[in-house]
Amino acid sequence: MEEWVLLSIFRSLSLLEELNLNRCVGVTDHALKSLGATCASLKVLRLKGCRQVSDVGILAVSQFAASLEVLDLRRSEMKFRVTDVMLLSLGERCPFLRWLDVAGCEFLTDVGVAWLAGGCRSLRYLNLNKCVRVTDVGLRALGEGCHELETLLLSGVKRTSDVGIRHVSLGC
Repeated sequence: MEEWVLLSIFRSLSLLEELNLNRCVGVTDHALKSLGATCASLKVLRLKGCRQVSDVGILAVSQFAASLEVLDLRRSEMKFRVTDVMLLSLGERCPFLRWLDVAGCEFLTDVGVAWLAGGCRSLRYLNLNKCVRVTDVGLRALGEGCHELETLLLSGVKRTSDVGIRHVSLGC
């Protein structure tokens, strides 16, 4: 899908609440800036496999769509484009976020997880599969901040141990 088509759709659907752009490789940060500026009612955004999306696009969406509840950013390519900056933005601006999938975002760290846990206290589902820089420190932050967490996926997160899992279990 061409970007100009997305921009036209976003302008005409200002009350849009749910958008699934999974595997739309043409989606860019520019398109997400337009989405954020025009669709403030957005609650569900699915961007799995959108390899051109970076922190910049998510910052733009979170700036205007504070009611965001679901965000899917799973990726297998261009993993460096999503960092802790995105988690900081979600933590500061999206207090109603309850479902987040960042599997494969290898540049996320304990610092970003702590920022997320500090602001998204309603988080119920978090997929950190293959987020290889997350350790027990990040899990401790989740246990301390996300008391409603029901599902936590950690496949391929090799720097965590039973100590981190204990912190999560005590807090949730």
